[in-house]
Amino acid sequence: MYAGSTTWRNWRRCYHDWTTYVPAQKGVEKPIFIDGTSQYGNMLYLPDRDQGLRTLVLDGSGHEFVETPLLDPESSTLDFRSDARIAGDSLVIEAHEKWSGWFASWFRSRLNVEGKRNEELTKEMNYRFPGARLSNSAFDGIDNLGSVAGVTFRLDITGRVRSEGGTLRVNPLWPSNLVRRMAHKPDRHYDLFMVYRTNMTLVSKLVIPEAYKIITLPRSLKIDNDLVCFRQECVVGPATPDLATVTCTRKLTVKKRIIPIERYHEFRKICRSIDEAEAQDIVLRPL
Repeated sequence: MYAGSTTWRNWRRCYHDWTTYVPAQKGVEKPIFIDGTSQYGNMLYLPDRDQGLRTLVLDGSGHEFVETPLLDPESSTLDFRSDARIAGDSLVIEAHEKWSGWFASWFRSRLNVEGKRNEELTKEMNYRFPGARLSNSAFDGIDNLGSVAGVTFRLDITGRVRSEGGTLRVNPLWPSNLVRRMAHKPDRHYDLFMVYRTNMTLVSKLVIPEAYKIITLPRSLKIDNDLVCFRQECVVGPATPDLATVTCTRKLTVKKRIIPIERYHEFRKICRSIDEAEAQDIVLRPL
């Protein structure tokens, strides 16, 4: 069976998508739409451009109209977990990153040439942490179309730790830059359409050098409405046997596919608040 759909994007471009429709049957609990043109995506992940559309299903003897599923943003997740330490003016990160949904498709596409994977991953990490040096990378799930892919790696980021007024300042996570990416225009004349909706969870545990104490932590921020869910918090501990630690956690989910023009200024204000919260440093002072 095939399902054809037509939908407008930004009122200017029209896409015609053909997906395979598998009705509910023995062994298939509920109907499934499969986009066979999604070269790097998992079979059970329906690309965003195919979600929430009214489709015409042809079965050879008749037809019916069926709406494709609208997946939760959590179906496309980037999950970053790291241990970080300070070495002079450098930040050293040992990390594992896991991708699903849109992120898995995007990273598989970018990393599909085995001999260039380190080069491409280095570009991505330098976008997040300018000047980062990548090493010890180990990829998982890139060469298959499973639901999850990921990578384990080390980063050495020179200049990430700054001396200022007798203190050390460091931020172990990278910024989302939401105003620049999503809301750079002061005003809009039409709705803001999200090409994809995703969820990002970032966690980093920073070991505090023995000769320093914590002066300031980034302020916590929690936003949860029908547009955005954002949470940031940095907490002290648990400590290692000899050293204190700070664990910083951020979670960002953009919930809506379309930000109506009448709510754009509200959305832009939220983006600015998140950018300001993410720009804060952990501040340390010598004992």
